Amino acid sequence: MALPGLDISDSIDTAASLEREIKPFQEFRFEVAPTNTVTIKIKTESPGTAELFGTELSRGTPYTFTGCKSAIYSWTGCTLIIEGSPSVEYIAEETPMSTYLNLHIALEKLRFAASDCPPTADGAQGPRILLIGPPDVGKTTLCKILTGYSIRQGRKPMVINLDNGGEGILSVPGTISAASFGSVMDVEDGFGNSPMSAPSAIPVKLPLVYYSGLETPESGAARYKKLVTRMSVAVNSRLEEDIESKNTGLIIDTPSFENQANGDLISYIVAEFSVTAIAVLGSERLYNTMLKSFATSPGVTVVKLPTSGGCVDRDPPFKKACRDAAVKKYFFGDEKCTLSPYTVTVEFDSPTFALWEVVDSTIADAKTNLSFLPIGEDESSLQLEEVKRLSPGDIDSRFENLIVAVLQVDAKDAGAKEVGESAVLGFLYVQEVDEKARRMKVLSPVPGRVPAKALLVGKWPEGMFLT
Repeated sequence: MALPGLDISDSIDTAASLEREIKPFQEFRFEVAPTNTVTIKIKTESPGTAELFGTELSRGTPYTFTGCKSAIYSWTGCTLIIEGSPSVEYIAEETPMSTYLNLHIALEKLRFAASDCPPTADGAQGPRILLIGPPDVGKTTLCKILTGYSIRQGRKPMVINLDNGGEGILSVPGTISAASFGSVMDVEDGFGNSPMSAPSAIPVKLPLVYYSGLETPESGAARYKKLVTRMSVAVNSRLEEDIESKNTGLIIDTPSFENQANGDLISYIVAEFSVTAIAVLGSERLYNTMLKSFATSPGVTVVKLPTSGGCVDRDPPFKKACRDAAVKKYFFGDEKCTLSPYTVTVEFDSPTFALWEVVDSTIADAKTNLSFLPIGEDESSLQLEEVKRLSPGDIDSRFENLIVAVLQVDAKDAGAKEVGESAVLGFLYVQEVDEKARRMKVLSPVPGRVPAKALLVGKWPEGMFLT
């Protein structure tokens, strides 16, 4: 009934409930704003099934989505119940899912061949596929699909994220990471969660994380390559101990590659991880460039894949909101798992305190800082500097609202080489910097003092307000 004097109903808080019937080989695409929430489930009476990026949805189980652009595909047809108001929602008939399934089947044939080889034989190594392409063509989505299908086949893929400018996989933005996936992925969270101080419905993964602290590999190409090398050494060592993951192989997600200048970096990644297949999405030019580059490499196959019509350009505000949400989730959790971070004071003059900063080695940044070079130094010396240690006088309010990586090297013994190539223990969030008192307040996901480890602050992700 209408309220007196107002043309609204007394049930305005009730979320709208819609039903959408998906026919076989159709896809329900939807977008949800970061400030909105939508719940979707398969109707209990519906005979069919559906999946979200390779992970099957349980019938009758509600799944909550916020701040995402996603799609639910059905091979058999089903009925969805949607509660809430997606900003965009429609059913698509043309999808590349059959092509992606064919790619998965081709990888499975190679995995079967690897499984039949003796554990010590070189042939026991499964396929290693590298996903490349321009921005917003679905590389990470395809990575999820291939991972989900592999897990459903009983496999144990090693997933590697080399996109330091993205939202992060099992970590915060600004990092590269690797993890072995032996259990089902989370429909709502995609790749799932890394260990936090609360239980999780989906088994957590234990990722290996390196902090880049820059938006693009080109901003610090030399250090990025070193991190890729360290990652490849660690991954190969793990595969030698885990024959199941070795037989399954690697699925590697990458930053946005779209021009000739990225060729050297792609070749470096291919060599370090012994890549056997390169899948190019969304760029005919990049595909032909890869064909020419690896024409003399008999062990590398280059394939071209179509881009889904559901892939849309994500504007900078949306990407910024997603990055902020990823960092906020690390410290505060989400609706399913609320966390309470601890406020810790860090003294600059403490003997166990060592704060380092990532240096942007691009030419533009080098020219900006030429006036600060010592006498006798030139521009080339600045470009070679990848990280620098900060004195207490260099730490000011510009570091507020940034994240700081806690590294696996001791603060006292760490040099530039160790800091620049060290893996990560965890992250802190800088709330306040008191220059006069020479201390700062940080948020920590665990109680107690900040460990006596080297701290590294970068320029990415940019400042965010979490509290």
